[in-house]
Amino acid sequence: MKNNLFSYATSELSQDAFLCWLASFALEDARPDAALQACARELLTVFVPELRGRPFTLTRVERQVMHMDVLLTVSSEGRTYRIVVEDKTGTSEHDDQLVRYLRQLREDDPACEARGVYYKTGFQSDWSRVRKAGYEIVTRPRMLELLAAYRDRTDNAIFRDYCQWLEAGHREAMRYVALPLSQWASPQILAFYDDLQAGGFAEARDVWLGYGYVSTPSGGFDGLWTGFRDDRVTILGVPCEVYLQIEPKTDGTGRRFPICLKLSLSPAGEPAASPQQVRDAAVYDGQGRYRLGAFRFRRPARLASGRHMTIGEYDAAPETAGQLRDTLSAALADCRRLLDAWRQ
Repeated sequence: MKNNLFSYATSELSQDAFLCWLASFALEDARPDAALQACARELLTVFVPELRGRPFTLTRVERQVMHMDVLLTVSSEGRTYRIVVEDKTGTSEHDDQLVRYLRQLREDDPACEARGVYYKTGFQSDWSRVRKAGYEIVTRPRMLELLAAYRDRTDNAIFRDYCQWLEAGHREAMRYVALPLSQWASPQILAFYDDLQAGGFAEARDVWLGYGYVSTPSGGFDGLWTGFRDDRVTILGVPCEVYLQIEPKTDGTGRRFPICLKLSLSPAGEPAASPQQVRDAAVYDGQGRYRLGAFRFRRPARLASGRHMTIGEYDAAPETAGQLRDTLSAALADCRRLLDAWRQ
């Protein structure tokens, strides 16, 4: 990868340029390259599935128009399609940008068929706003599937470099399967979380699950949070949410993945008790002894008090992806027992 263009051109702007460059091979006066021309046309049908099997012509390729990353114009059977491509690597959508872009296209050309594409080469936990905006989601695996069919049919260096770079990033992330947890970096962590979310883990246990970057004064971490749909409990008259959060930490032995038991207070109006009183009622028995050990949670080194608190860490030290998955499953089961006990 040392001589790969995209090892150095790593910004979203560089990826915007690649998408424009590849799509441009579908223009009528494009440089002759049968493989790239076919790939560009297939790319457009991935972006707008209704074009598949229909005659169409790409008439215009634009970049950074009205703050849009990529804007493609296609004519097909008397219709004009204006396709905005929002290109994301590690970031996600913000504000109402996706809805706003389609609205801008319709205001600019009321007769056009406005379509949105959300191209994400990194990981993303929550797709709800993208789907609500009506965008076609194109992920890294979907793009790899498309490009792989043409990689050996052209000797174009730019195309092959992008394929190699995208494949290398995917392979690096998927190393989580074999690497010990102590050697995981952000790509492996996010790939593991994504597999838990998309691979049936949450559905099989009837829990909600999400992940993302958590900013903290000490630098932040890639966290995962999960819990039961009936995760609310009332302690001393104060409504609380109870859930688990994986908070990766690095020490002298490498990376480790404590599973933290979280208590989140959501009082309405004047709270019936202070956060410290709620915390103490949750974790101590009548003799002042930490009582969550009965549910395999150990007392954290420091018990803080506030609206969001860590009140326990699961008593296990997984070393592999499989062990971490099994440990999280066990922690959920013990968290369920704890919720049931609090409600008695």
